[in-house]
Amino acid sequence: MEKIQIIYPMFPLVFLTLFSLAHYNRVFSREHKNDNIKSEWFRLYKGELPDSAIMVREHYKNLFELPIFFFLLCTILFLLDRVESIDIILAWIFVFFKILHSFVRLTTNNTRKRAHSFTICYFALLFGWIHLVFKLIVY
Repeated sequence: MEKIQIIYPMFPLVFLTLFSLAHYNRVFSREHKNDNIKSEWFRLYKGELPDSAIMVREHYKNLFELPIFFFLLCTILFLLDRVESIDIILAWIFVFFKILHSFVRLTTNNTRKRAHSFTICYFALLFGWIHLVFKLIVY
């Protein structure tokens, strides 16, 4: 197993984050132009926001929560040269369901579907970390 393969799943999440930032800016610019977000909000981040702005803001913030642990895990596996097939499978599962989670959040925002995809992401990441700790203790 080539250790570089653990890096590949990181790219889609980087691009998802960059896309989400562009989408965030687009929504906030539109809402500000339509006078739905007051200029004062941008100075102190206080005040009312329309639902569309809240949704993209929360989505963007979410991309700096669980995925940080994903990036860290992939980097540690790469640097320690401890990449196994199961690590790559878990990484791609995490990425697939994180993208699905984002898609649902930005379209239908169906909380049940979001919860399912989030749960799968969570457990894929948890198993990845448990597997790493096990490898470090046992090997």
